[in-house]
Amino acid sequence: MRDAVLVMLLLVNAVFVCLGGLIFHLLEYYNEAWAHESLKLEFLKFLGNHSCVHPKILLDFTHTVVHHSQKGINMEDIELFDNISSLNWVTLELITSNRIWDYSSAFLFCVTVITTIGAVIIVMVPSVMFCFFLRWSFLDAVYYSVITLTTVGFGDLFPVEDKNEMTYLYRFLLSVWIFVGLCWVALVLTEVGTTIQRRIEMAAIKSAELSSIMSKKILKSPVSLRSQTVSPNNFNEEHSASV
Repeated sequence: MRDAVLVMLLLVNAVFVCLGGLIFHLLEYYNEAWAHESLKLEFLKFLGNHSCVHPKILLDFTHTVVHHSQKGINMEDIELFDNISSLNWVTLELITSNRIWDYSSAFLFCVTVITTIGAVIIVMVPSVMFCFFLRWSFLDAVYYSVITLTTVGFGDLFPVEDKNEMTYLYRFLLSVWIFVGLCWVALVLTEVGTTIQRRIEMAAIKSAELSSIMSKKILKSPVSLRSQTVSPNNFNEEHSASV
């Protein structure tokens, strides 16, 4: 029965996460698409009004602004166009084609928000990997690991990587890590709660046994026996009063 309930809870959680990813995808993807289209229009408009500005200079400037603002529009692909002499819609589409709010990213974001085998494996090893692949500081990586595995999920850090042939594998492994880490945290909390409950129950049993022993000792004590014994004088006085 418990296995069936556990499987049902896992299925419900999986459906909940998938629906959450779909909702974030529908809410954010089209806003991001509109932002990309607006960027392309502004890019062409600026170059049309300022023909003295070299496209590469403008691309470098845009890359710097986006990098420091961290608004989510990834401009890393600009570095591939060192020899651009003229821009067209195809070039701009290549530059702004890196989508963050596709379904896999939305699913990963939902897992991260909803969603802490040992602290070294679950927290430290992924933190080192984040430092290596995402170039985060170690404190930022540990911070992200802790808030993710404790289901806090402030959302101020998001493990985004440039799209390449390893992107989907990276996101899949990250999702697996989050699920395994959350299962480990749930197991630890369950064991801690069970241990505390057992200690409370044992303390209650010992307290009841101690109370029973003390009650028996009090009943058998000489003072208690003398108080329960009726002397002849007291008996005559009580009998006379009753008559």
